[in-house]
Amino acid sequence: MIGLFAATGMEVTNLRRRLNVRESSREEGCRIQHGRYADWDVLLVQFGMGRARAEAAGKSLLPRYPLSAVLSLGFAGALVGGLSAGDVVVCSAVRHGRKETVECDSNLLFRAAMASQPFAVTNAVAVSSETFVSSPVAKRGLAVSSGASVVDMESYWIGREAQHLGLPFLSVRAISDPLTAHLPPIERFISADGGWCPGGIALHCLASPQSLIRLLSFGRATRRAASNLALAMDGILARLCEGAAIAG
Repeated sequence: MIGLFAATGMEVTNLRRRLNVRESSREEGCRIQHGRYADWDVLLVQFGMGRARAEAAGKSLLPRYPLSAVLSLGFAGALVGGLSAGDVVVCSAVRHGRKETVECDSNLLFRAAMASQPFAVTNAVAVSSETFVSSPVAKRGLAVSSGASVVDMESYWIGREAQHLGLPFLSVRAISDPLTAHLPPIERFISADGGWCPGGIALHCLASPQSLIRLLSFGRATRRAASNLALAMDGILARLCEGAAIAG
């Protein structure tokens, strides 16, 4: 069984449509769906944003299921130039700060590299931040302090739990905000379990009408990122499911 872990619904909506979902439930505050991809069982988990939600999901769910591999999926911000909205990054390692690092599994990296995509797939180090990194200045500073090229808020915590259990781990991220992008206050727009908060979006736009353009731009970028992430995962899962790519 392959475990796919993502923070928000928007990150996996397109991917969910590609899976033959057989059963849905809620456990430990997570939305859990059991399905099939080709001949493989897949566990798709939407657990909510941030360290606390990622740690709780990893600790409670990873030991509970017979997983052969764990993949952390979702959006990321670019900390360096050369990455555009929608680019998919297959991470070679995920970090918290500079010293705490989880290396991604070499076999999963090899399989992912074999997946052909209609857009650039790059290898990079990701850092998981405990706060939103919204401005180009903050992104550049984090790149220097962490040595990473992209930032998310969850992959390190999922990866650390997978590492503790000896499970092969890989993080796949789609760029939702390039280095030069200024993020709107995303924390106001997303609920604890990773769903949209329309009321928060409406209130923000009423209080700050000039931010509407920035919000619309971010919406377009996330839609492109979600679409490309699903395409990338389609190719990666196909490679993982070929022959004896992973045991179990």
